[in-house]
Amino acid sequence: MQWAKNDSRSTYRWLGWMLCLGIGWRVLRWSLGMPMWGDEVMLALNFLDRSWDGWLQPLDMGQVAPPLFMLLHGTLMQISGYSEWILRLPALVFGIAALLLFARFAYDVVEQRSALCAVAVLAVAYYSVRHGSEFKPYALDLLLAVGLLFAGHRFRCNPFGRWQISGLVLVIVLAPLCSFPSVFVTAGVITGLLADALVKRERYRLYLTLGMVVLAIIMVVTQYTVIIVPQAQASELLKTLWQGGFPPGNGFGFLGWFVAQSAGRLMAYPLGGRHFGSVLTLLLVCVGAISLYRTRQWFLLWIILMPFAGNVVAAALHWYPYGQSARIAQHLAPSICLLAGVGVVTALSGRPKKWVHRRLVWVLCGLSVIGLGGMAEVMARPYKSRGDLSARDLIQQTLPALDCRTLQVVNTVDTVPVNFRWYLAIDSATRFGVDPFEALEYKDEPVCLLLFDAKRDPDTANRLEHALKKISASQQLIRDEVQTAYIYGGTHHPHQVRSIVVSGG
Repeated sequence: MQWAKNDSRSTYRWLGWMLCLGIGWRVLRWSLGMPMWGDEVMLALNFLDRSWDGWLQPLDMGQVAPPLFMLLHGTLMQISGYSEWILRLPALVFGIAALLLFARFAYDVVEQRSALCAVAVLAVAYYSVRHGSEFKPYALDLLLAVGLLFAGHRFRCNPFGRWQISGLVLVIVLAPLCSFPSVFVTAGVITGLLADALVKRERYRLYLTLGMVVLAIIMVVTQYTVIIVPQAQASELLKTLWQGGFPPGNGFGFLGWFVAQSAGRLMAYPLGGRHFGSVLTLLLVCVGAISLYRTRQWFLLWIILMPFAGNVVAAALHWYPYGQSARIAQHLAPSICLLAGVGVVTALSGRPKKWVHRRLVWVLCGLSVIGLGGMAEVMARPYKSRGDLSARDLIQQTLPALDCRTLQVVNTVDTVPVNFRWYLAIDSATRFGVDPFEALEYKDEPVCLLLFDAKRDPDTANRLEHALKKISASQQLIRDEVQTAYIYGGTHHPHQVRSIVVSGG
C-alpha cells in the first residue's frame, strides 16, 4: 500500500488492513479451541453445581468476577455446554467490539495518522489479543473502558442529545456490574465532564453533568457494598498475589517503583515485558501526553490520564494493584495505545517532511509483522503450556480410545489438579473418591482408574496397589503408565498421573 499525503483513502486502507489483521488474530486463537489453563479452569469450576443465584455468591479458589459476567456465562453454559469455544465466545465478541469502538473513538479525538497508529497498536497487542479469546473478564474490562471514554467524549460534544445522554447513562450503569477496574475510567470521565461544564459556565450542561456524577457515585457505592465486600475473602487472597503491584512507603522508593511498573508489563503494547521491557512504549506515551498538552487538548488528556492516577491511589491504599500484569490493567489499554499512537506521529514529525510518511508506513509494516508472526506462533503452538494439552488429551482422547466409558478417580475431587478436575467434571460419567476394590470388580467393559500425586496421598496410593494385586486372572492390564510435566499457572508444578485401564479377559 502507498501512503499519500493528505489522502484519507490511504489512511482508511491501512485502517481496514490493521482491523482485519487484529480481528483475524483474535478469531484464529478462538477457533483453535486451545485447552483451558489454570486461571480459566479455577473460574470455570465455580459454574459447576451452582444455579443462577449461586453464580452471584462469593467464588471459590480465590476467584472474583463481576455479576453480569457470571450471569451471561452461566446462562450460556446451561444452554450450549462447556466446550472451549462456548466459554470463550463472549470474550471474542467483547474483544472485537472493543477494537472497533476504539477505532471510532480514536478517529474522533485525534488526527488521522495518530488514530491509525493507535488502532494498529491495539490491533496487534499480544495481551489484548490473548485476553480477547480467554474465559476471563479482562476483555470486558477493555470494552467498558473504551465505552466510557467514547460515551464521555460524545456527551461533551452534545450534552443535550438524546443518544448522547442515554449512551452515557447506560455505560455508567453497566460498567460497575461488568468490570471492577472500570471505576477508574468512570472517575476520569465524570470529573473531566464536570470540570468542562464548570469552565463553560452553561447552566443546563452543568445540571446534566451533576446528574451523571450522582448516578456514577450511586453505582460505585453499589458496586462496593453489594459486589466487592461480599467477596472480601477472595480479595484478601488476591492481595497476597498482588504484592508487587503495591508501592513501598517511602517517597524515593515510590518513584522507582512507579517507573519500573510503568515500564513493565503494564505498557506491553504491542509487545513488552517485565524489567523495563516496555520502556519504548512508555517513552512514546510520554511524548504523546506532551503533544496533547501542547495542543491544549485538556479534556482528552484528563480522561485518559486520570485512570492511571486513580489506579495508583488504589494501589497505595492496597485496594487494586498497579502495573503488575497487563491482564488486570486492560482498563488502561485504550489510554496507552492512544498516547502511543500520538507519540509515534509526534516523534516522526520531527524528521524531514519528505521522510515522515514513508517512515510511518515502515511503522505500520512492522506492526503488521507482529500480527502475522503472532498468528503463525499460535498455529504452531496452540496451547498456553504443553501440560494443559496433555491433561485434555489424556481425558478426552487417550482413555476414550481404550473404550473407557466411565472414568473412576481414586482421589477425592478437591485433591485432583484443577485442569484434570475440569475435564473430568464436565464428563457426566466421571466418579470421584471411588473404592479401588469395588471399581476393579469384573465388568463387561474396561475399568479406568486415575490416581493423582501418589507421593502426596500415600494412603490412597497404597489402597490402589493392594487392589491391583487382587485382580483376577481373567482380567488383563491394558494400560498402566505414569504421565508428568503438567504445568499450571505459568509455574512448574509437575503432577504425577497414573492411569490404569483394566478389561475383562
